[in-house]
Amino acid sequence: MNPSTKSIYIVRRPYSKELEDLKIFRIGLMHNHKIDSWKYNRKFFSQAILAPSFANEALDWAHKLFYEMENYWKEIGPDTPTDYSAWMRRFTNDMIMVLITGNRIHSLPFYYDTITGKKIEDSEEFLQSIHKFMIGIAFFTFTPAILRRHFSFFKQYQNKLIKNESPLEEPLRSDMLTSFITANTPRDINRPKVAKEEFLKPMTDEEIRANIKMLFLVVLTR
Repeated sequence: MNPSTKSIYIVRRPYSKELEDLKIFRIGLMHNHKIDSWKYNRKFFSQAILAPSFANEALDWAHKLFYEMENYWKEIGPDTPTDYSAWMRRFTNDMIMVLITGNRIHSLPFYYDTITGKKIEDSEEFLQSIHKFMIGIAFFTFTPAILRRHFSFFKQYQNKLIKNESPLEEPLRSDMLTSFITANTPRDINRPKVAKEEFLKPMTDEEIRANIKMLFLVVLTR
């Protein structure tokens, strides 16, 4: 899977000065012009996808989500027209998101709500998570860092928004985000036996964000 050094197709997108501020040409996989950086990111991307624990997680969630979708069909009944393509898009979205982040976006129950008019706890949880996310963006955008770091009220609220830590004794999930965060750390969930020295450093927050953004595009463009 090594890229050809003679290929004219290594660079996937022409350089654009207007997009340089987004740093998309220096990190991640999709538009990265730095070949060494691209190889580094691809290594962890492949490592996350090819891990046996990831495959087991994918099979387990495929079974759970299809069983849930099948139950929704039964509740709707045969008299209601069923758009299978719409259901499968929601199934795929839930599947992709849970494998990326370890958390669902509850597309299936939300779609069931739109058909039946019923409210399901999972879809309400999804709406609440969006609300919390938007509040978090506003808080970090308009609250100066000096207040968030040195004043107890703001510091506690900040910790409440971002708290998402796992106890050391608790097993980690096998999603891609966890794989990226723990890569080359004492809690690495993949633990490769052999690796070149250039691949032994942990991924930076910037690299993790770039790869997760690229994966999110798969969901948003469906």
